[in-house]
Amino acid sequence: MRWLAVVMAIACIALILLGISGCRFPKDSVLSAYESVVQFAGQFALTPAIQLQGVRSFGESHIEGAYTAQYEGYSGTEYLFGDTSTLARAVEVELSLDAESGGGTLFLMTGARKMEVLFEGEGSYEDTLELPTGGGYIGFTGKGLTGTLNVALTRCPEVSQDEG
Repeated sequence: MRWLAVVMAIACIALILLGISGCRFPKDSVLSAYESVVQFAGQFALTPAIQLQGVRSFGESHIEGAYTAQYEGYSGTEYLFGDTSTLARAVEVELSLDAESGGGTLFLMTGARKMEVLFEGEGSYEDTLELPTGGGYIGFTGKGLTGTLNVALTRCPEVSQDEG
């Protein structure tokens, strides 16, 4: 995560230097570029596809998509979806876990709240999560799990800045 701080610092310094040097850019263009840099940097916290136990597909961003896995005695943690953003956002989460043995935990990691357990055990889970500005990551931890996991995240309409 140290490299993330370096990337963010470089982006901030570049924006400051451009402003001091007299370059005039439309505010919306600068903010859009900054948001793109922040989102790009945040994707590296996710578990790489080659290390996942299942198959993940993303939607329009890394905070939405689908994941399906068939586990055999799996104990470990996978960061499935997430990103960093200067905007609040909301996602609908649907999970089904059919466990023959063991169990699992679906969790949310944010910069402000550390780790929040969303679901534990087996069965199904549905909820709408409002992710604040900053980082928001959905992960799964298996504990001796043999079974099938399906997770789907769908982005909700934009959340206003006052709510985030």
